[in-house]
Amino acid sequence: MIRHLLKLVWSRRGSNGLVAAEMLVSFLVLLGVLTLGLFYLVINGLMFALAASLLDGLRVAGCLPAILGGLVMALFNVLIRVLRGDSAAAD
Repeated sequence: MIRHLLKLVWSRRGSNGLVAAEMLVSFLVLLGVLTLGLFYLVINGLMFALAASLLDGLRVAGCLPAILGGLVMALFNVLIRVLRGDSAAAD
């Protein structure tokens, strides 16, 4: 098995396949990170809208303002953690 992999790595025809496979894996990882990040923003916005529905003093005019409000709160949270010196792994 290892001999076959070494032949594939050192062969000229195989190097094109390895480059294509590496590009495909990189694209899939990037796609996964982006979709999970967008999903996180939507969930954060939904929680922001839920909090607005439960509180009297907070009003949200729609889905996009809720997502943007959740994003602002997330960025504020990161800023507070950096200023306090908290690590992200402490959660």
